Amino acid sequence: MPLPGPQAQAYGSLADVTGYGGAAGGGKTDLIAGLALTRHSRVLILRREKAQTEGIEDDPWQVIPTAWVEAAQARWRRPDRLAPMDSLGVDVARGGKDQTIIARRHGAWYDQPLVYPGSVTPDGSKVAGLAIAAMRDRAVIHIDVIGVGSSP
Repeated sequence: MPLPGPQAQAYGSLADVTGYGGAAGGGKTDLIAGLALTRHSRVLILRREKAQTEGIEDDPWQVIPTAWVEAAQARWRRPDRLAPMDSLGVDVARGGKDQTIIARRHGAWYDQPLVYPGSVTPDGSKVAGLAIAAMRDRAVIHIDVIGVGSSP
């Protein structure tokens, strides 16, 4: 039985696609696993970090086995010469315990993200300065301004 609040709302949704996110411990994985067993034929669990998937086993119907993903990640190496930067993604923390992340894309290559503690990115102007400093080749800058704590 779902917990009252967001879990119950997601459980009762008649939508074809339901997005459900939030902090650890909210029961999202339990909800999705329960729905997969009782009401849905397909579910997808996305995690920001591999460590967050510990204890979750591959589903027999999973299209891409986890071992294939891990093998591809092990083969992925930085090219000797990067293509021009064409995009810069910025996830803004605006202080607090969260982190500001700047993701740089050079053609098909995603460079290592630049990670800044929220304490050094307390406002939009600080983040803008970091984004401009990271930009190369007149790359387009995409700023995530949706959600709690965001500030362009």
